[in-house]
Amino acid sequence: MRKYYIIILIIFSKTVCAQWVQTTVFTNNSDVFCLASQGQNILAGTTNDGIYLLTSNGSSSTAINTGLTNYYINALAVSGNSIYAGTNGGGVFLSLDNGSNWSAVNSGLANLNILSLIVVGPVILAGTDGNGIYLSTDNGTSWSVSNIGLTNMYVRSFTVNGFEIYAGTEYCVFKSSDYGRHWAAINNGLSSNVIWSLAVAGNNIFAGTEYGIYKSSDNGNSWAAVNNGLTGNIVWALAVNGAKYLLVRMGAECSYLPMMVQVGSHRMKDYQTYMFIHL
Repeated sequence: MRKYYIIILIIFSKTVCAQWVQTTVFTNNSDVFCLASQGQNILAGTTNDGIYLLTSNGSSSTAINTGLTNYYINALAVSGNSIYAGTNGGGVFLSLDNGSNWSAVNSGLANLNILSLIVVGPVILAGTDGNGIYLSTDNGTSWSVSNIGLTNMYVRSFTVNGFEIYAGTEYCVFKSSDYGRHWAAINNGLSSNVIWSLAVAGNNIFAGTEYGIYKSSDNGNSWAAVNNGLTGNIVWALAVNGAKYLLVRMGAECSYLPMMVQVGSHRMKDYQTYMFIHL
């Protein structure tokens, strides 16, 4: 059996002073693919073993898979007591009781390979592997295609700044100002890159690509590469601590796409190479 770990980053002050503490949470044959926070708890989506509830800063874990019929979890999104899980081939699952029970909510979904999820105000958006974006306004009970203006249908990441939603696809970033109903490409300065990850820090938007990081300070109207000091190219995941620090996950392999999440003063992640950058 292989052991996998969740790592905690503790921010001690405004200066770059961080310490990683390795904590064993479970032993299995899965990789941690995505993370989400719900209050002081962390949810971990895995590639074969479904979803785990992590408590005590990740020192203990409990599988919460009742009702799940697909255990390959690509994405997690939380809205109050509602948790949404996007799976690789099983569509979207919803829990209304903090993960104790799950039910499939796929009415209207023509593609059940869900790469990304986000909840913004009254809507839920699901990014798919080839069919673009689906939108739900009834907690996932029904979905409709929301691809007006979208020209790339592989939607790997979302982020939000206020009520402006950004979608990262293969070779393009799109923006919506109407809860995901219409999209416009915003690629001035971006080279032809797969947009693996997106993050917002203050007035800046960051895009993690297969060729490093790009930054926009004007709501995505223009982008510039900000790679000075980076030791690799592919940026799988981005996370922000306040508006001053950016946590970057880099690597050369693309077998999985891990995520990071902030929980109180702790940042949870899976493994591989990370850099902590002052903005």
